[in-house]
Amino acid sequence: MIEKPGDERLMLYTQFKNDLREGNLNEFYDVDDLIAIADQAADLGDDYIQLEAILRGYRFFPDNEELGVRRGYIYHDLQIKGGAEGVASQPLGQNPLWTLLRLLTKVDNLEPGKAQQRLDKLIERTEEFDDEAIIQLVNVASKFRLYSWLKNKFPVLRKKTTYLPTLLLEFYRHSDSFRDVQFTLSLLEELTDLEPFNIDFWNATAREYINLELFDKAIIPLDYALAIDSEDLAMIELRGITLLHLGRINEARELLQPYYKLNMAADNRIAELYARALIGLKEYDSAANVLFDRSVCRVDDFIPIEILLKLRRPEAHHLLALYLDYCEENEQTDEWYNKIEEFYEDGDFFSAKEMYSVENEVSVHSMSEIEKANYYSALYLSGAYEYTASLFLGFLKDPKQEDHLTPDSCVAGLLSLCRLQRYDEAKAAIKAVERKFPLPYRGKWNISATLSSIGFSTFLNMLGTMLLYPDQFDIEAIDLFTPNEY
Repeated sequence: MIEKPGDERLMLYTQFKNDLREGNLNEFYDVDDLIAIADQAADLGDDYIQLEAILRGYRFFPDNEELGVRRGYIYHDLQIKGGAEGVASQPLGQNPLWTLLRLLTKVDNLEPGKAQQRLDKLIERTEEFDDEAIIQLVNVASKFRLYSWLKNKFPVLRKKTTYLPTLLLEFYRHSDSFRDVQFTLSLLEELTDLEPFNIDFWNATAREYINLELFDKAIIPLDYALAIDSEDLAMIELRGITLLHLGRINEARELLQPYYKLNMAADNRIAELYARALIGLKEYDSAANVLFDRSVCRVDDFIPIEILLKLRRPEAHHLLALYLDYCEENEQTDEWYNKIEEFYEDGDFFSAKEMYSVENEVSVHSMSEIEKANYYSALYLSGAYEYTASLFLGFLKDPKQEDHLTPDSCVAGLLSLCRLQRYDEAKAAIKAVERKFPLPYRGKWNISATLSSIGFSTFLNMLGTMLLYPDQFDIEAIDLFTPNEY
């Protein structure tokens, strides 16, 4: 087989795709053309064109070994039952792809050590590996988890490859998945030296440095990338991230400002990063407007809402309602509760409280007892003492809302009154709660409920006693939400 240069492969792929779409396929594609088209389609992840090229080639050139073995790989990738195994069972040809295909079909049944032995023999007897053979060799080694072995074979394979950039790229992808940082960076450095106008390699280099939080080093590959294509959105996004981390806020704003409006609904973070730059410049209202617009355009993106919550912006409340509606419509309510749990773990009780408040207002589902308990906790812990006390007193006065009088709502309400130094109201409320004791219990009564009732009664007695001496009152000694040494 005569390997086609990259530009010619891409041209053939594009022409074949257009011909196929227009129903204008002719017989002027020779076997090398069809192999080049199939390999280009594989590189681009275009399974349809890859399959069409291979099957067309196999129909016109049934004895061609290169096409025959590629048929096995596409069957394997598309998980066509028995397809790859059927091709692999044919008599082996000279192409190393046959050996690699057979190993690929035995990943679940062959010990890695035996696979390594067969790969050693394959490398020893093969004089050179073309692009596709290198790609599949690295793929098979990764399937058998032979990374250390593969890395040790790098010098040998380097001498036997027909196109070095392919070897470097495949090793980079594999080493990056194992977070072999120094080896990964050395591969990328060589790739950028060999192909300095390939923006993808500069992109990958910048991402590696960003992942390592070496933002000062990430700037250099980003500069090269934007010199190649100043409108590349992926590079603009990465440069924005890097500039913000380096504290170069004005530069980040200038970079992102021309692009953020056009990317409100895009999958990238440009609008969010622009808002972060505005926050860094203390332009909070402008930042909130950008985040609001982004969230309305992409209701599935929680990050703008999270930023608005951190800023204590009122816009977050409306957006949370949209996000909850989205979660319920798409059966993703777990995402909603995971966010609340994350806020709790981080000690951000304000944000947790806001989410529970919205759920209480707009959800089509009733809050569970546990959710209500967490809601009252979040209200108190977020410092919303006025609202918590008002809510509790409302439950206490309205017979229709007595079901909401739980130990959690009572403790949160009573402690809120104490935090506000409304001690007389707290004393009166304790007496009112005691008159209603025991509180309504919806579940089956058991030992746990009895112990809980005893504990709650003890708390009421202790708090009532402490309130007899308001000048000496120490709320920290009885605050059940913030346990202490007492």
